[in-house]
Amino acid sequence: MSDTSRAPRVLVELRPCFQGHAGIPQETRLIFAMLAAQGDIRPCGLVNTLAGFAVPSAGKTLSIEANSRLLIAIDRASQGIRARNITAKLRRRMIKSNSALLRRLAGHHREPAALVDLDPAFFGDFIWTRLFAMTLAPERRAQVMASDFSALGTSWNEADRFCGRPQETQAIVSEDFDFFLAQTPSPFRMSARTQTIVRYHDAIPIFWPHTISDTTAHNRTHDRGLKASLREKAVFVCTSEPVARDLLVLAPEAEASIEVIPDLVSPAFRPDPQPLQTVAEIMVARRHGVDEPTPSAVRQEIEQLLASGGAGNFVMAVSTIEPRKNFDLLLRAWQLAAGGPGSRLVIVGRPGWRCDDDLRQIRTQVSLGRVVHLAGVPLEELRILYTAAKAVVCPSRAEGFDLSGIEAMACGSAVLASDIPVHRWVYGEAAGYFDAYDPNALSLLLKAALAGENVIQCLRARGPAQAGLYGEAALAPRWQSLFERRRRQR
Repeated sequence: MSDTSRAPRVLVELRPCFQGHAGIPQETRLIFAMLAAQGDIRPCGLVNTLAGFAVPSAGKTLSIEANSRLLIAIDRASQGIRARNITAKLRRRMIKSNSALLRRLAGHHREPAALVDLDPAFFGDFIWTRLFAMTLAPERRAQVMASDFSALGTSWNEADRFCGRPQETQAIVSEDFDFFLAQTPSPFRMSARTQTIVRYHDAIPIFWPHTISDTTAHNRTHDRGLKASLREKAVFVCTSEPVARDLLVLAPEAEASIEVIPDLVSPAFRPDPQPLQTVAEIMVARRHGVDEPTPSAVRQEIEQLLASGGAGNFVMAVSTIEPRKNFDLLLRAWQLAAGGPGSRLVIVGRPGWRCDDDLRQIRTQVSLGRVVHLAGVPLEELRILYTAAKAVVCPSRAEGFDLSGIEAMACGSAVLASDIPVHRWVYGEAAGYFDAYDPNALSLLLKAALAGENVIQCLRARGPAQAGLYGEAALAPRWQSLFERRRRQR
């Protein structure tokens, strides 16, 4: 039995924080900050990466010199820079081989991996700027940095290669912790007293493999990680009820271990009305794929946006450009909506994978002055765009949650969403829905948004209350209850 008289210690995987701004990386930062704010939970950030790095052999607590070498190793690994020494090259060759003999020779996969303390006194700038600053407000820094942090030298990719064989699953020495919060199905085996909790975002690699990058690798990784987590008797915390139903299809034996806690939305998303001049400046400054223009050209484009009304008469969509996000349908619907010369579709998102056709359509519409394509928009500016938009469109064919719609509602915008189970569960009655395969259905809603019809105003009014369901005040008690209940059951 676990000692329930003390605050539970939770080892929180931070690996996704190295991998981007929105989506899973963003929620990872928000969850850690939320746990750090709870006086009765003690989080420890696990700094691990997809690629491995050499951990100094000085023990759990390192000297300043060893801390410095460890920081260099983590920094290189987080950027995908491979080690150059002969030992590392030999080790990679061994890992890539499917030979049973070489698997046996890779003894580090059978020996438990130790966690190494990271001292924020030396690593504070790196931890904050590389892991948290993209999402969290500066005022949360002191609270986050008061937490403990540890590093794991064995990479996630290395552990994944071996987790398909139970006897070769990489173990982690984690007896100091009550829980390990993994951000995806995990390839690791924890110490006996540590309960693995998997944050299960979606089953897209299994049910929608035709929409992801590196299809075979992602499909196998998801399958192996899921089976390894089931062997660990992990608890799966799904982001929505539809995701929980998908998981139950894949793993019916896990029914008693499946819970649902929605994604957290950042408190930084709130109404932020600004002059049209500011909106136009963002649209020009954050354009994607445009060479740096001269100051006079920038001024001219801003003046054109203001003169045409485009800075105040636009709908927008926010996501990486990839197949399941359904930009093809959005672009066709926008052409049908024909909102007039002053209206714009603003797309905020970097190119992802399998998106060449979508990018060609976007470039064509940009050249015709109907679409504005932005990327690299910081949260403070995205909030302004959400607030100014006539509506925000979430056209995906498949999702695990879809934070963009909730962010938009928190900023007071109307949301138009594809009629898929996840959107219905997350957005409720606060969104207008359309068939994800029918551009005509979406075009009618786009016309209503540009015209400011009553139905759009009703959606705008309902949004803030719906967004409130996913704030820290609403969800922190559910996480706390989860840890308390699961610890009593151990």
